[in-house]
Amino acid sequence: RYTPKGGTITIDLKLMGNSLLLGFEDTGSGIHPDDLPHVFERFYQSKHQKLGQIGSLGLGLSMVKEIVELHDGAIEVSSELGQGTRFEIRLPV
Repeated sequence: RYTPKGGTITIDLKLMGNSLLLGFEDTGSGIHPDDLPHVFERFYQSKHQKLGQIGSLGLGLSMVKEIVELHDGAIEVSSELGQGTRFEIRLPV
């Protein structure tokens, strides 16, 4: 949805000690720094969306976080505007 045509999405998987690290990285528009602390909040919607961008209900990432935490894992996000976003999920083996 947020990665333009010709962009890429990379998925990687690493075993680190007793944890599995699953990474998702895109070359999309990135997440505004003001929004980063809130992306996992239920019903949160960015005020920085451009006109014409497809909106959402703000439930997807909060549900992902909840599922990951139910499995004793953690999820983190890092992003740079205009460069893309990376999500990392760490789960116990």
